[in-house]
Amino acid sequence: MKSLTKDLLTVAKFAAKDEGRERITKVYIDDEKMIATDSYLLLQVKHTGYEQKDWPKFDENTKPVIKLEKPILLSADIIKKSVRLNKRAELPVYGDAFLTNETEKTVSITTTDGQTTNKIDLTKDDGSEYPNVSEMMDKWTKDKPKVSITLNAEYMEKLMKAFRTEGISAVVIKVYDKNKPIVVIGNEKANENKTGMLMPIRS
Repeated sequence: MKSLTKDLLTVAKFAAKDEGRERITKVYIDDEKMIATDSYLLLQVKHTGYEQKDWPKFDENTKPVIKLEKPILLSADIIKKSVRLNKRAELPVYGDAFLTNETEKTVSITTTDGQTTNKIDLTKDDGSEYPNVSEMMDKWTKDKPKVSITLNAEYMEKLMKAFRTEGISAVVIKVYDKNKPIVVIGNEKANENKTGMLMPIRS
């Protein structure tokens, strides 16, 4: 099990907020990745944090999770509200969070600056009941893509913000060729007067 990077907070933002769909209001975590979805958007992030040999030394009451016995589900809302990562950590490893003190029903997300340790205890649910994302991805992407295009994520975000309106901000994205710009056209009355283009990153 690797440490949890700031991607934990990013993934948590993709979970559903509707308590009527309780399972997907949580973040799925196993030894390899984190996943969250609201059934419209989905984000999967593979762990890239520190190996356990590089984790900080904790006190005797803080026991690192070496390996999760099975996938777990943790409240995305609690993660967003309560987990505070050290943005100005003295050592890079102190900028991550760590799963510790796993019991049958709970697990802790622990942060430290090397002197002070903060633990957030969360109730965990069985991750095996979460939607099988790997199976869904295989099903949806089994066919060869018509076009694969590389775009600058920051520029893409800037362009999409230009089409935001109150309510649903729908757009049509036209892709012609991997070496030609994508064309974005407003698809709602409030933004139908807008057309944008974004050049691909050419490899």
